[in-house]
Amino acid sequence: MPHPLIHLVRLKLQTNSSAVSPIEVLSAAIEDLGNETDYLTENATDAIAKWKKENASGGVMDQF
Repeated sequence: MPHPLIHLVRLKLQTNSSAVSPIEVLSAAIEDLGNETDYLTENATDAIAKWKKENASGGVMDQF
């Protein structure tokens, strides 16, 4: 295990199918993670905009 200040990730990928290569599985997982991150970012942005619209009172949160 590397020191916490060393930026190194050790990844072990194991599949239970010989029909799909580990590289394809990793690539699909990274793409799925990107899609989920985009979805969460969009929903958070929409929720913040909705909250700001509903609570537009000139308070402290207007700076965000």
